[in-house]
Parts: sequence; C-alpha cells; structure tokens
Amino acid sequence: HGLHHRHDPQGVVARAFNAMAGQVESRVAELEESRRQFHGIADYTYDVELWFGADGRLLWINKSVERLTGYTPAECLADPGFPFSLIHPEDREAARERSRRELAARSSGEHFEFRIVRKDGSTEWVTNSWQPLHGPGGEFLGLRSSLNSIQALKDTELSLRATLARLEEAGALHARTSESLRAERSRLLSLLSAMDFGVVFIEPGGRIVYANPAFSEVWSIPRHESLLGLTLFESLELAEDVVADLGAFTARLPALVASRHVSPAEELKLLSGRIIRLRVCPVLDESGASQGAVLIHEDITLARESESQLAFLADRDPLTGLYNRRRFERELAERMDAAAREKRRLALLFFDLDEFKSVNDLFGHRMGDTVLLQVAGEIRSHLRRNEFFARIGGDEFALLVGDIPEENLRALADRLMAVVGAMSFSLGEVRLSLTSSLGIALFPGDAATPQELIAHADAAMYQAKDAGKNTWRIYRPDHTATLRQRSLVTWNDRIRQALREDGFELHLQGIFETATLARRHNEALIRLKDGEGRLLQPGAFIGFAEKSNLIVDLDRWVVARAIDLLAADPGMVPLAVNVSGRSLDDPGMPDFIRAQLAARGVDPRRLLVEITETSAIRDMRDAQRFILDLHETGCRVCLDDFGAGFSTFAYIKQLPVDIIKIDGLFVRNLARERDNQVFVRAMLDIARGFGKQVVAEAVEDEHTLDILRSYGVDMAQGWVFEQPFPAPSRGTPIGDGSEEPSPISVPGVGRGRAGDRAKRP
Repeated sequence: HGLHHRHDPQGVVARAFNAMAGQVESRVAELEESRRQFHGIADYTYDVELWFGADGRLLWINKSVERLTGYTPAECLADPGFPFSLIHPEDREAARERSRRELAARSSGEHFEFRIVRKDGSTEWVTNSWQPLHGPGGEFLGLRSSLNSIQALKDTELSLRATLARLEEAGALHARTSESLRAERSRLLSLLSAMDFGVVFIEPGGRIVYANPAFSEVWSIPRHESLLGLTLFESLELAEDVVADLGAFTARLPALVASRHVSPAEELKLLSGRIIRLRVCPVLDESGASQGAVLIHEDITLARESESQLAFLADRDPLTGLYNRRRFERELAERMDAAAREKRRLALLFFDLDEFKSVNDLFGHRMGDTVLLQVAGEIRSHLRRNEFFARIGGDEFALLVGDIPEENLRALADRLMAVVGAMSFSLGEVRLSLTSSLGIALFPGDAATPQELIAHADAAMYQAKDAGKNTWRIYRPDHTATLRQRSLVTWNDRIRQALREDGFELHLQGIFETATLARRHNEALIRLKDGEGRLLQPGAFIGFAEKSNLIVDLDRWVVARAIDLLAADPGMVPLAVNVSGRSLDDPGMPDFIRAQLAARGVDPRRLLVEITETSAIRDMRDAQRFILDLHETGCRVCLDDFGAGFSTFAYIKQLPVDIIKIDGLFVRNLARERDNQVFVRAMLDIARGFGKQVVAEAVEDEHTLDILRSYGVDMAQGWVFEQPFPAPSRGTPIGDGSEEPSPISVPGVGRGRAGDRAKRP
C-alpha cells in the first residue's frame, strides 16, 4: 500500500513539493543566518552605517549612531528629516545639495566633512563616504553611507592653527620691538587714520601738525582740503556744518587748549542738529613743558538719539504707544505735588472696556490687541495737549486732567464714553461694539496720596459697573468702599513695614518625580509675620500688594531671598519662585535677577521662575520678552496654573516656557471627577506636543498620585508628599535631592499606606 502511494502521480508531486519546500526552507535559513551575521557585524561596526533608498529615504541605520549622535536607531528612523535634521544649520544646505547630486549621479564619494548637532546640543565634526547599491540585475537600489567622527582631528587642527598663530604673533612682536622710531610713528599714524574719532594735534603756536581722516568726516570738511598749518578755527571755516553757538565756542577754546589738564567732555551742537563731543588733552614733555594739545572730536548724534529713544520706550506701552503704568505713577505724583503747591484741583479718570475678556476669549488676543490699539488712538485724538493719557495694563486706561470746572469734567467723561461707544469692529459676519465704565476721583478732595487717588478712581469705576456699565461715576464713598479703602491703606503700610523690617519669611515645598519620588526642586512660598507671631498666607495680602504696585517690591524680595538660600547651600536642589503679572511688564526684573545671581555666585540653572498663565496671556508680548530674557540669563521658566485660562491651548505655543504646572483645580478631585481626568490628559498631550515637562500641583492622596503616574505626568507637588516647611536659616543645608522623598517624609507615599497621608494644616 505504501509503495503504491510512492509511485502514483500524486505521490511524485508530493515528493517534489516536499523537496522544493526543503530547499526553500534551507535557503530562507541561510538568508536569515546571513542577515543575522550582517547585523551582528554592521550593528557593532564603529562607523555609523546608513542605507538610503533610491528616493533618498533612510531605510536602515546601525547602532553606532547612538554613540555618535545620542539618538537611537528607532529615533532616527522615526524622524522624517533625518539625517539633515542633525546637520548643523550652517552646513545643512551644502549637505542637502551634495546628497541630491550624488543620488542623481549614482556615484561613490568620500571625505565630505560637515558638523552635526548631538542630542545633548554639542557639535561634532564628521566625515561621510558613500557607495551606490545595485541589485542582481544592475538596477540602482540606493546609497550606502558611512559616517565617522573626525572631531579629534579637527581639535588637533585647531590646536595647530592656534600654535601657528601664537608663533606668528611672537614673530611679529619680535619684529615690532626691533623696529625703528620711524616705523613706530607709521603705526601710530595708521591707527589714528583708522579711528572713528576725529583727532587733531596742535603745536604750541596753535597750528595743526596732524589731523586724521575722521576729523574731516566729523566736521564735514571736504577730503581734498589740506589742514596742515591751519589753525583750528581756519580749518572749521572749511566745514559744511557750523557750531550753533560759535561765539561762545570761540571764546572758550583758547583756554581749553592752554590748560595743563585734560578738559571735561564738551558737547557742541551744530546748526544741522548734529552733536559733537570735544575733549582737549595737553601734550607735555618729560620736563612738563607744553608741546601743544590733542583735540578729540566724536560725533555722538546717533548715541544721543538712541538714548532718547530708549528713554521714550521705557515710558511707553509697547502695544499702544501710550504712557505706561510706571510713567503714569511718576506723573501722578509730580502733578499732585504741583497741585498742592499751587492749590489747584487734579482729576483722575480711570476706565476700562466692559466685557473685554469676552473679546479675547471669543475672537482671540490678536483681535483684542487690535481693539486696544484703536481705542487708544481714537481717545488720544480727542484729548488736549496737557491731558496725560496712559495704559495701566490689560484694558485699563487712566487720564490725568488739570484744574477744570466740574461741568467740563462731566462733559469730558461723556465725550470719552461716546468715543468708545461709537467704535465698532468687524470679524467676518460678526459686528463688535464696545462700551466702557469710567470712574473719577479728585485731588485733594478724595485723596491725599497717589495710591489713594488711584484706589478711589478704581472704586468709582466699579461703582459705574455696579450701575449697569456703559456709564461713569464720580467717587462717592459709601461704608463698604470706605472700609475697603481703609483696609487697602492699612495693608499697604503693613507690607511696606514688613519689607523694611524683614517681616516676611519663605516656606518651601518640594516637587517630586512621580516615578521615583526623588525631589527635583522646591517652590518658595511667602508668608507674612503678624504682630502676634502668627504667619499669614499670601491670600491675605497679595491682592492689596497688587492694587498698590507693591507686588513688584515683594517679587524682588522673594527673588533675592531665594537666591540667598541657593548661595548658602550649594548642594540644595533648584528653587522655584513666583513672580506676578506686574513683574512681567517690568523691564528691569530680568536684569535684577541676573544681577542677584551674579552677586551671589549662583548658577542661573538653579533658579526656576514661575509665572501664572492668566498673567502671561493678559499681555503676550511682555510675557514673551520676559521669558526670553530669563532664558538668556540661564534660568528656566514654569507656566503656573495651566488650564485656568480660557485660551490656554491656543496660546501655549507662543510661550517658550520649560515646564507647565497643571492648575490644582483639575487635580484635587481627579480620582472622582471624570471631566477633570479628560482635561488633565488633554493638557498633558498638549504639553508633550510642545516638548514641555509637566508638574501637577495640589496632589493630596496616593490614589491621585497613582493616576497621575499612569498618565505619565513627570512631577507632582502637594500634601501627599509634605506640607510647606520654613526655609532654613542662612548657611543651614537643606539637602541635595537624594533624600527619599523629603525632609517631612510621608511614609505611605508609593507604599500603599493611605493611613499615613499628610493632612492639611
């Protein structure tokens, strides 16, 4: 029976099939073994090996790429711009063009040198060689490319060049020291000829013995005119520009030239408006006898214009061009002093746009900026020259008006309301109209200090809003408003006293990695010591500080104290400080932080600055400038209360922060509220998409921590780890972040012991 099956046709086919299958399996095994051997060799080849398809797309890369670049093969293959995304921007276009040319020519080549940027940001020189790949039929399959580091060679080359440069410099120095007096004079004349300053040598008789080319340029004297042998006045008669007060200059100059001391710099204004700075230096021989004088002339017109421009910008709001809050407060104080001396009245009109937040929320901040710009321009066109108009911040404006009758003041308020009410804006099919609410406070009747006058005008504005908006009110104190203003004044005094007498102190709370529970940094939290030894939370006094602009002084105190802590303990983990929205539009704050860090010798990377989302999106330009300035200093920036603003997701891409802190509103009830879970995951996705690290604040229990950990949140902060604790006294170390997990450790964290959780105080 078995023989029968072996000899029938079906058996023959089966045997043939089995034989073919065996051969195929054997061939597949051989190919698999060849592939394994190839990868075994290629993956451990020291050079980086790359295969590109005929279309230039990367098909394969060996493991050496991670040693050379810091990127894994998987990361490289996933990057559609690889390898050009790794090439230094200055070399990228040349490499791209070379690649296109070689793919088209299907030729081989070697020793093409360029720089790459490693994952850690460092730069590495490499050389590239390539060969075409062809199939069995000769068809072009792509290119095989090899990358090899030549950084050591480049370093050696650079070192050799530096050595040669030093040798050449030494040779030149030797040659210079052996030169004659004539050669030395020639060099001096060359130097003077290359100077931008006009330099004139005058001999004791008052005649010019040398004038460099810049002198003729500064004074607009034709270059072909020879000045040798002329007096200074004769040379200036050839100038195309003239000193405005020529008589006074002519009278002063002989005494300046005859003096045996260097004259103070003197600025000469020309009829054209240009300004020339003149300095006269006597030339004395070894015995002290006069050999004449050197007159140095410098055209400082552009410098003076730049100074004027900087002074102008320091006082101006960058969006509207109006005066800013700092300039307004200075002007208010000066005008109140003048009004008190001259026994005149002064009116402060304080107004904002009704429901302006809805404009930003519905139409975006670009439209909001357009509205503010046009409102500012329209109102400015209706004001008199002596009326001082400023943008206080956001959509708040202030107007200072001199001593005018009350009926005129009322007419002015009506006119301002009408100007705003007449404006409208179109966005597609939507027509947007505006209204405003305005408050008026008078000096001296309503206030004795600038802070009181601002507070009362602000209160009057809110009285107008309470009356239905789109109207104005003159300040009328009621019981509630009076108590509020008294409270503001009292708190302002307490805050100023605390700043003077060290009445504030810092408490710290750690931010921990969710995966390892390692302390990454601490956040500095301010407390106010009251007269009875108790500590007041920020909510009790921050609002008053913001109203009176003392918040900027408070921010600076916190920054300085935090940097003191970092300086006292070099092993301390980085420290985060919060700054207010007012500090974002303070151009001096980044310089203050930079100066404090430099004075205390603290690495800027140890300081993290937190700004709230709402203050950042209130004025994107100031926030962007502030963040970029801090990045230039070396500090990192965290966006606090992420999710609290309506337009968060649309504007996060415009804020180059390093870390995002999810608002505690979404975290506290995370385990129980599904909506919060959706929001947190969405915010996490947004943050990841922009390459930001994420911190979740207000984490109060282990269940919430477990959820955040499962989402992939990087860091967390809250009572589940520790309560805020007093910052150490100067010189007392706080730790380097290696403790597990904090100086006030909660034993149950990460160990399932919910009964040991920290409680709120």
